[in-house]
Amino acid sequence: MPESSTRYSRFPINEDHLIDASRLIHEVKDGINGKKKAEWSDLEDFDDVKGFVECDLERDLTIDLSEVIEAVRFSLIRVGVEIEENEDRLTMNFKTNHEAPDIYLFRTAMVDAINSVIGLAYPNLEKHQKQVANLTRDMLLQSDEEIHPLDVEAAYHGASIHDIGKLFVNKSIVDVREKVHSIQLRQEFSKHPRVGSLLLEENIVFNDPRILEIVEGHHERVSGTGYPNKLVKDQMSTPLRYAAIADCFATATDNERTYKVPLKVREALYDIWRRSKHFRFPDQMGEGPLQKPWYDIEDFGVLFKIMWEKIQKKEFDPQELEDKLSDEEWNAVLKYRDAA
Repeated sequence: MPESSTRYSRFPINEDHLIDASRLIHEVKDGINGKKKAEWSDLEDFDDVKGFVECDLERDLTIDLSEVIEAVRFSLIRVGVEIEENEDRLTMNFKTNHEAPDIYLFRTAMVDAINSVIGLAYPNLEKHQKQVANLTRDMLLQSDEEIHPLDVEAAYHGASIHDIGKLFVNKSIVDVREKVHSIQLRQEFSKHPRVGSLLLEENIVFNDPRILEIVEGHHERVSGTGYPNKLVKDQMSTPLRYAAIADCFATATDNERTYKVPLKVREALYDIWRRSKHFRFPDQMGEGPLQKPWYDIEDFGVLFKIMWEKIQKKEFDPQELEDKLSDEEWNAVLKYRDAA
C-alpha cells in the first residue's frame, strides 16, 4: 500500500507486523549481547553501511530471553499482544489475544518495549531516548504550525528509538559516558544514525518515512554542517528540527556523562540560543571563525517557552538551576524572548 494512503490511516496490524516486531526485539537483544553488529568497509563514507552480520563481541553485560520477556510483557499486554516462548526457550513469538491494535498504538507499545530492553543494559540510554521523545512531542504540541496528530505520534516514535543504531557499533560508544578520543571511534559513532535507520527500514512496523527521518537525521543541523546527510533547513521537516534540538538539550543536561560537566537548564538554553545565531567556537587563539547557526531561532523559541514555563512552575530540582550564568548572558536570552 503506498505511503500516501497509509500516512493517516490507523489500520490494524497483522501477522507480519507481529513477526517483524518479535524479530526486532531479538535484534535489540543480540545487539546488546554483541551477537550482531553493523558492517561497513569505509568509516568515512556514511553510505557504506551495508547491513548486519552475526558476531561474538565481548560485552560487559549480557541479557537473556527471560529478562527480555519480562521487560516487554507489560508494554505489549496493554495493547492485547501476548508473548509465546518457543520450545527451544531461545526465541519468542507475539500473538494477539483479541482484536488487533492499530499500527500507531502498537508502535507506542513497541517503543516502550524496546526501551525497556535497552534499559536492562544501558539505563542512561533508555532515559535519554525517553527524554528526547517527550520533549520533541511537547515542542510539536506547542508549535504555531498546524501539525497532524498522527505526525506528532510518528515523531514521538522516531525520537523514542533515535539512538537504536548505537547498539550495533563499537561497545565503547553504545552509552557514551567518556569522551571518544580516537578518530576511528568518532567515525564509528557517527555511523549510528544510518545504522539505526537501516535496521528499521527492514521492519514493516517502523518503516515509516517520518520515523526513519528522525532516526537518521537527529544529528543534522540547519546550517548543513550536521551528519550523515548535511541537510539544510529547507530539507528538514519541523519534527526533525525539533528532535535535533531536543536531543541537544537532553545531551547537554545529562548528569550521567563523566567526560563533560553537564550544563544546568539555563546554561543549556543559553548555549542553544547562542548556536541559533551566528556564533564562534573558542580556539587556542581566542575566538574561532564565525559559524552558521546550527538551530533555527524560532525552533529555539518553542523550546524556550516550554522550559520557561517549567522554571516558572518550579518543576526543576533547585540544583538544576544553580548555574554560573551571568545576569548579562541570561538577560540576553530574556531580551530575545520579549522581542519574539
